[in-house]
Amino acid sequence: MLSVSKYLIGNKAIGSRKSVCKNPRENALSAPPNDTDKVIINTSITDNQEPLIISNFTMKKRKKNLTIIALLLLSIGLFGNTIYIQSKAILAQYLIAKSWQQTKDNNQNNQTIKKPSKPWGWADTYPVAKLIVPKENLQYYVLAGATGSPLAFAPGLYAGTALPNITTDTDNNTNTDNTPDTVIAGHHNTHFDFLKQMEIGEVIQLENHLSQTTNYQVSDIQILDIRKQQLPVRFGGNSVTLVTCLPSFVGELHPNQRLVVVVEKI
Repeated sequence: MLSVSKYLIGNKAIGSRKSVCKNPRENALSAPPNDTDKVIINTSITDNQEPLIISNFTMKKRKKNLTIIALLLLSIGLFGNTIYIQSKAILAQYLIAKSWQQTKDNNQNNQTIKKPSKPWGWADTYPVAKLIVPKENLQYYVLAGATGSPLAFAPGLYAGTALPNITTDTDNNTNTDNTPDTVIAGHHNTHFDFLKQMEIGEVIQLENHLSQTTNYQVSDIQILDIRKQQLPVRFGGNSVTLVTCLPSFVGELHPNQRLVVVVEKI
């Protein structure tokens, strides 16, 4: 039996394969705009078969359902990624706390940290101090190095600056009179967000690997533009400088301004 294609609106044939395919735009424009019109899927039928007819309403409903499903899958993906990041951060803090205790146990009689304990096997850093902010009820472990990797997990000690609250000891090759005082950096939107609220006279604490805790008081707060100014360098072992970025506007990727908070021993 010969097979032909029919194009119907409702139950009325509007043309054969040739007439419709010749100029589909013209056929579409000639049909009256009506939401109840039916769209025909082009399918080969025999004389005894009916063409497959899908209404505009059905097609719109299917598109809407597909959109809802896509948005639902995207939401599940984003939510799952957020949970993953938060879980990793919590686990990292637990591992850092554990390695800090191990570092203290391994270096009880050492002025410098001779036997650092890494928080995880492939880590390129280790904890060197513990920062406590009583007013904000915060405490952070300070990692060695103020580069991207350590700062992703905690504040970082600038390389070449002194270990906090360690007495000058040239014989043991630790802090000397020529060693710059402690400088600690942290991200402005995570660990060092609290710096924005600090005031002159506020007290923080630092614990070193010898389990010695020292109180410090905020003595100076300033904003620097690193294109024009350098971070202040202090000597003598009595100060700690806390540094974070200070974006000029929300979403600025590489801020040039730095919020610098200096604290002195009390």
